[in-house]
Amino acid sequence: MKSAGFSLGEMTLGLAVISCLLAAACLCGHKFYGRAQVEAALNSLAAVCNASQHYYSRNQVWPDNVAQLSGDYLNGIHFVNPFGQEYMISKNSNRVDVSTLIPKGAISQSLAGPQAVIKNEGAYDRVTFSSPAGNGVASRLFYDKKYLYKE
Repeated sequence: MKSAGFSLGEMTLGLAVISCLLAAACLCGHKFYGRAQVEAALNSLAAVCNASQHYYSRNQVWPDNVAQLSGDYLNGIHFVNPFGQEYMISKNSNRVDVSTLIPKGAISQSLAGPQAVIKNEGAYDRVTFSSPAGNGVASRLFYDKKYLYKE
């Protein structure tokens, strides 16, 4: 007499295979989630840099902090990156530097692009974009898949 259904051995083997596939998917998903966080931080950093340039073109002074850019210059940008670190603005008379901290090793120069300066600061890497005065909208930084470039 032939029985219908699966034996205990077949069920165990099937569950083991499914478990391995789910474990691999979770590991890959975590990697992609981390990369998405880095890309979101880079996109926001470029937006803050661009907004600083617009602020300078209107007011002839650089903004003191990201809060000054909210409203007219930035919409929907949080004051902290996905890793909980603030976006910082440092300025001098002819340029502004916008930077943020990203966990050490999460970003590479090829991911950030040639305009970014990456400097290790202990458990974090500081990623900085610089924007010179007087370039106006032509110096906007955009993020396109892997690289930042000037328009």
